[in-house]
Amino acid sequence: MQAILRASSQRGMYVAARHDIVDLFGPKFIISSKPPCGVSPEGYVLRVALTPISGNVPPLEKREEEEVVEAFQARFLGYFLRNFSSVHVPNFDASELALPVQAVAQALGSAVVGSKELQSRILPILAVQDEEVRAERACGLDSVVLEAMLFFNHQGDWSKVRAQSLAEKVVAIYQGRGSDRTDVSAESVGWAIKRLGIPSGRINKAGNGVELTNDVCRLVHRLALSYGVLTTQLGFRSGCRYCEELQSAPDQGHRTS
Repeated sequence: MQAILRASSQRGMYVAARHDIVDLFGPKFIISSKPPCGVSPEGYVLRVALTPISGNVPPLEKREEEEVVEAFQARFLGYFLRNFSSVHVPNFDASELALPVQAVAQALGSAVVGSKELQSRILPILAVQDEEVRAERACGLDSVVLEAMLFFNHQGDWSKVRAQSLAEKVVAIYQGRGSDRTDVSAESVGWAIKRLGIPSGRINKAGNGVELTNDVCRLVHRLALSYGVLTTQLGFRSGCRYCEELQSAPDQGHRTS
């Protein structure tokens, strides 16, 4: 399920279906009493907790379901046609939210037409979800890989780092926090690097890795800040040019170490 949901969240990612391939991109609703197994809450989703009602709810007949669908589809289509030309990117600042939650905020804000007051309620509503996403990311593999890359970057004498060396550092970070994860390898770290969009490839006869160019180091620092990596939460590193760039950016100059 996780692979299908990830594929369907991007345009042009086709999924095999019987004797054909289909593009499942588009909005989806998942209704469950608990998060579906294997599906991370970190994705570009809006989670809504519904309070159970008392008593039994009689099931709808097939005809009643079709009537409800027809009525609401018509209302949604009418709203879309009336307001399509008025939809635009909202002007509120969502930069304090984690990147996936920023996308949710922008999407919801764009769908609200003619009510700045209603738009202003979106960010506070997403605050709790944002904290959960940041907590999830801080201990996730992608975040720890970024933390390991920051370590090598801040050492100052590394121009390139192998995936195996990153994997060993990731394991050390997890062990230092009392975790005994056994699924960390050069291969899993390599896939994490690709997910993060960090340029990588074969760097020498010893194997694949990452060249720590200026552009790559700058990208790693920005990703680390966005992902809420623990070392960036503790503060920027004095003497690091990339930390200083982030520190001088608006709303980021309040943490130093």
